Amino acid sequence: MRLALALTLALISPAVAALRQDPKLGEHYHELAEKGDRAALVALWRGEPGSVLATIDEDLEGSLALTEKARKAGKEPDAAAVAAMRARARFGAEAADEAFGTALFTDYAVAFASFTEEEAKSFRAGQAAYGRARAAFKAGDNGAALEAATESEALARPLGDWWGAAMAAGARGQALVALGRAEEGLGALAEAALLNHDLRLLGAEYQTLRMLADALDGAGKKERAQRALERAAALAETLGDKEGLKALKARLAGSK
Repeated sequence: MRLALALTLALISPAVAALRQDPKLGEHYHELAEKGDRAALVALWRGEPGSVLATIDEDLEGSLALTEKARKAGKEPDAAAVAAMRARARFGAEAADEAFGTALFTDYAVAFASFTEEEAKSFRAGQAAYGRARAAFKAGDNGAALEAATESEALARPLGDWWGAAMAAGARGQALVALGRAEEGLGALAEAALLNHDLRLLGAEYQTLRMLADALDGAGKKERAQRALERAAALAETLGDKEGLKALKARLAGSK
């Protein structure tokens, strides 16, 4: 659900949205986790950076879904199954942090795995608020989008839900810029870009950087705008967005 929302709001092109290149990536991840082969998993993640978080999150979201389904039926969750999925997610997250020299993957996995029942409800409420922001954008109601995105971000941050925080911060910044409050939106967009970078959410980082460059340019911050364009151009090449790369290079040439 989260990945679908992120792609819908960011309006990522089909070429950019194809995060997972290896159709058996999840199977390979499971096999290596079962063997405890961290070095091989580090290598696997380095070859598929844009797919890592979504792959790990299948275990985290899956464990939460198992818990919610059992509680809805008035039963106790299968503790062993939940624990196994969360342990595998942590193993995968630690390998990802080693692969990329980051810390957010493990913090996200540990935080998610430790949700209390109330925190799980807050997590779902944050997702719902983000969904409202997406709907408001579609309806052209930027004020409502800002309100919903701000709510989503406020719910995500205390939970250690860094993916949710990145999505909501990007949406908040986008709404602020659309409302003519670019100076306020700059901070949110810059932070969203950095979170997306550390989580290797390449498509989301790419789109956020393009919005950030526009906002910085509009605010007269030419040097920062140029740097955002440079980062976006590098990602356009990585993601295979030839048209986007051409446009970004033209902008970079015109800014010198």
